[in-house]
Amino acid sequence: DLAVTAGAVLSGGYFGDRCSPMSSCASLVAAVTKTDLYGNVREMLRTAALPTVLSVGIYAALSVRHPIASVDPAVLAALSEGFSLQWYVLLPAALMLVLPLFRIPVKKAMALSALAALALTVLLQGLPLWEALRAALLGYVPDSQELAAILSGGGVVSMVESSAVVFLTSLYAGILEGIHALAPAEAWAERLADRVGLFPATALVSIGVLAVFCNQAVTVMLDAQLMGECYRRRGASRLAMDIANSGVTIAGLIPWSIALTVPLHMLGVGLEAVPWAVLVYLIPLCYLPTKRFFRAGQNRPQDLGRSCPAERI
Repeated sequence: DLAVTAGAVLSGGYFGDRCSPMSSCASLVAAVTKTDLYGNVREMLRTAALPTVLSVGIYAALSVRHPIASVDPAVLAALSEGFSLQWYVLLPAALMLVLPLFRIPVKKAMALSALAALALTVLLQGLPLWEALRAALLGYVPDSQELAAILSGGGVVSMVESSAVVFLTSLYAGILEGIHALAPAEAWAERLADRVGLFPATALVSIGVLAVFCNQAVTVMLDAQLMGECYRRRGASRLAMDIANSGVTIAGLIPWSIALTVPLHMLGVGLEAVPWAVLVYLIPLCYLPTKRFFRAGQNRPQDLGRSCPAERI
């Protein structure tokens, strides 16, 4: 079932988007909340444990009801014929996964992974150095027609638009903060937090921002700006976790959000896949009733005081 499969892919993508030190989203959350990236990752893994176990159970049951009907042998044959699939082709991915666990800076881990991939491309796969560098810059297009739909794309140029969005958003966010244009919205967020609590208020603010701006990065930045003072006044230090468990994942549920429409377009399915992306909505649903359990291990921002008075969840 394509919808179920796409939902499982979305769930896996959002698990990595939250919990990987290599994730740009995790780095952005750490930057705007002035918290430690690796501390956030540990907390994200802890808060994702229950919804991940539930998701695996649901997908295990769905796998029995929706077994794989067939496998396309042409794609597998094209992969075997077009590439040398030795075990060490996994080295670049292994470096990206393992090095951050030893607290190697993300930039160094990415650089080492890219260099390993370049070496394997030239030495093992036989692609000339110039073509390999060109593919790294402009994207790769395989000769095989069977693989073109799967492997085409990538490259530094493909990230220009996303990078520009984050860059311009940072500029506008700073301008709006400097001229106090967000003061009415911050006051509204303060009243909302008094009524429903900090995390529900953060989730509602995220939904509003996503509905207007349709962008995950913009939501992370505006969540930090609109809710930051609410958390500071209450001595709360969970802003990073609350954003990671609300705005970051809710982006995968807004039908016109880039964080949902692009993956669905790549997977060739429509909104019928959203109900099967169970991890995406289980994370905020499980976090709300269990967040008291995670308070002891919170990752405190540097600019918060030592006291932490009790506040509404």
